[in-house]
Amino acid sequence: MAKKLNPNKSKIHRSYTMEEVANLYSINKRTVRNWIQDGLPVIKEKKPFLILGTELRIFVRQKNKSRKRKCKPNELYCFRCRKASLVEATSIHFLRESHGTGRVFGACLECGVKVHKFYSLRNEEALKVALYKEITDSTKTHSLDDCSSLKFPHCTEEMK
Repeated sequence: MAKKLNPNKSKIHRSYTMEEVANLYSINKRTVRNWIQDGLPVIKEKKPFLILGTELRIFVRQKNKSRKRKCKPNELYCFRCRKASLVEATSIHFLRESHGTGRVFGACLECGVKVHKFYSLRNEEALKVALYKEITDSTKTHSLDDCSSLKFPHCTEEMK
């Protein structure tokens, strides 16, 4: 899995050689050559080839943005599987938190690890429809990190 690169490492008023870009981001020179083939603009009038800092920063931002994947309403991101996954229907629990946010907990269908997702209370209805569970108000008497210690009432009928 490729790591997320910090675009602010490159200075906008500076130009870099391929070796300097490789050292700046701790990557191989071959990776920089692949970036050039993928569309990173280069000044090729003289050797060594130069890469403008502004162009490098824009390219790294676009590269990071292209890797992002948004979860569908019925999916939660599993850090063990490293992808958006479905959740076991019996393990889904909702928590309302303060300031218009909430969290939904569940277990990944593939590996069984606890997964969670933050959501806005404005999107609560869409999430309820997608996951078919009731909302439980949060209390300040439990640790949010340990989902197994939470006591949730089971839903008697599915929401439609």
